Amino acid sequence: MIEVNGVAYEYKLFPDGTPLMKYPVDPDTDDIQYRITWMYENIAEQIVLQFLVWHIQEKNPDAKITLLLPYIPNARMDRTHNDDEIFTLKYFAKFINQFGFHRVYALDPHSSVSTALINNITISDNLFLSLVQTVIDAVKPDFLYYPDIGCQKRLETLIRYPNIVGHKTRDWDTGKILGTEVLGADKLDLKDKRILIVDDISSYGGTFLYAAQKLKELGAGTLFLYITHCENSILKGDLINSDLIHRIYTTNTIFTGEHRLIDVMKIQGIVGR
Repeated sequence: MIEVNGVAYEYKLFPDGTPLMKYPVDPDTDDIQYRITWMYENIAEQIVLQFLVWHIQEKNPDAKITLLLPYIPNARMDRTHNDDEIFTLKYFAKFINQFGFHRVYALDPHSSVSTALINNITISDNLFLSLVQTVIDAVKPDFLYYPDIGCQKRLETLIRYPNIVGHKTRDWDTGKILGTEVLGADKLDLKDKRILIVDDISSYGGTFLYAAQKLKELGAGTLFLYITHCENSILKGDLINSDLIHRIYTTNTIFTGEHRLIDVMKIQGIVGR
C-alpha cells in the first residue's frame, strides 16, 4: 500500500493490467513537501511508486519528497555466494536512490548492508525501542533472547536488558534452518524463566521454533516472541501450532493476517532517531 501525505493512493487498471494513474501536483509551489509511505505488500508496487514519483518530480522539480519505508524489501538478499545469484538488494537500493529522496526512513532493517546502500536513510530507532518496550512492559521477561550474535550486536546497545543469545546452523543452498544452540547454556539458569525472543523478521518461523525447543529443553518457562516484520507465511509454519510460544507480537509493516496468538501493533508513520 502506498500513501501520499497520509492518504492512501488509489489507481485503476486497464484491461491489460497496466495502471491508470492520476495525482494532482501544484507546479507553482516550490517548497511543497510530499511524504510517501510505502507499506510493502508486493514488488509490483515498485512500478506504482516509480510512476508516481516521476510524475511529481516532472510537474514540480523543486518538491521535497520523503519516503517512509518501514520494511525494506530484498534485505534478506544482502550478499551472494555464487555467480548465478542476483544481488537483488543492491539493485533495489539503486532503484530507490534514483529518485533522490530528501530522506528515507526505515524501521528495524534486516541488514546493515541495506542502510549502507540506500542514500539519505534514517533508521527509526525511537519507534523500534518504543515497540519493544511496550512488549517488555506487557510480558515482563527475565531475559531477552537473540537468535544469533549478529542480532545481539545490533540490538543490545539499543535495548538495555539482560539477554542471552543463540547460534543457528543453516543450509546456505536451501536457506533452511537445521538447528540452534544457546551459547553459554551450561552457565545459565533458565528454569521457569520468562523469555522474550526478539528479532527483526520472520517467514515461517523456523528460527523461533528451534529456539523455543532448545529453550524449553533448558527448562525455560513461558516464551514470548517479538518480530518487527512478520510475513503472513508464519500462519503456515509449524511454530504457530507448536504451543511453544505463549504470545507473538508484531507490527503491521507487512503482516495482514489474523491469529489468536498474534498481537499486531499498528504504526501510522515513522520518524527519525
